[in-house]
Amino acid sequence: PLKAGRHLRLVLEAGGVCFRAVLFGAEQCGFDRQPGDEVDLAVALERDCWQGAERLSVIVRDFTLPRPFREQARLYRAVRSGGGPEEVADSLLPRREDFAAVYRYLRPRQGRRLRLSRVCGELAGTRPGFGCFRLLAVLDVFREMELADIRLEGETLECRLCGGRRVKLEDSRLLRRLRSQTAG
Repeated sequence: PLKAGRHLRLVLEAGGVCFRAVLFGAEQCGFDRQPGDEVDLAVALERDCWQGAERLSVIVRDFTLPRPFREQARLYRAVRSGGGPEEVADSLLPRREDFAAVYRYLRPRQGRRLRLSRVCGELAGTRPGFGCFRLLAVLDVFREMELADIRLEGETLECRLCGGRRVKLEDSRLLRRLRSQTAG
């Protein structure tokens, strides 16, 4: 934080290179990201002269969730509501192992407010092909099968797992519907 939290100095990494940037007016724009979160940034480069030294400054002008995350979330919500494409790529659908991975991820984090993009990013790091479509589908199946009490508000997830209950994932109406829409 800079200037009593009104501005932020960020340490960013892109393409394996770490650099610093400044976000002015952080409290007004609602920047609430945590270390490790992915974000798409619009930046400006400015020449900065201070105490006789000249350097390049990176100024954050705007930010948003990473594009692939936004696109998969939009696609999932469209498919879920029946307004999406007739067919869904099989690679988007959750696998049995995805359900287990999400459950293991959420178990120690119950009751905490979690950022969907962060959950998705951390799971994608260990699960090739894992994306937002899969995560949202898994969460909806958990809710449908009463395996978890899940609240989603925008990009924020809060979850309480209902322990000790065993179900057959194949009994999920949502999962059957998604699989019936699978494109070869």
